[in-house]
Amino acid sequence: MNVSDIAAMGGAPLGAVIALSIPATLNAALIEALYDGMQELATAYDCPVIDGNVSKAPSQKLRDTAYALGG
Repeated sequence: MNVSDIAAMGGAPLGAVIALSIPATLNAALIEALYDGMQELATAYDCPVIDGNVSKAPSQKLRDTAYALGG
């Protein structure tokens, strides 16, 4: 689920979880820029990054999920 899905249902996000798989050869500056951008968006949408994982992989993959409580 993403922030726009939550907003469309009248909810508010509690936080986001990020899973990032990257090759060992990927430039560290790119990763830092990615996380800087995610932090900017997290602040803008009041959806903090609350957990995640970074792992080594043959190619890069990014998965994000936003969570909300509803009733």
